[in-house]
Amino acid sequence: MTLLTRSARGFGVVARGLSSALVAVVGAVVTGAAVMVVVLLAAVAVTLTTGTAVHLPGVLRTWPSTENGAPAVLFEPDGTGAAVAVLVVAAVLVAVGQLWTRRSHARTPAA
Repeated sequence: MTLLTRSARGFGVVARGLSSALVAVVGAVVTGAAVMVVVLLAAVAVTLTTGTAVHLPGVLRTWPSTENGAPAVLFEPDGTGAAVAVLVVAAVLVAVGQLWTRRSHARTPAA
């Protein structure tokens, strides 16, 4: 095997590892955003159904109101807090995924 072949094979292994890590991070961020959307919709639904204010510190504040005699929900989002929450969820998902992968590799018998 030549040095060039070894280098190309090593680069392929590194690129494969980086691409799987990138896919894991992007997937975690998308999942974090989906979790945030569900939480925000749940906060609006709670305000609409119970008529009480909901405050998620640093993320969202909702309160009931009426517009032209119809019930309404007013809200005040905080984009920075929501972005931080998405990144925290993503970081937890990536960390758990890495721990799970390491644990499964540790339990796999060598061939």
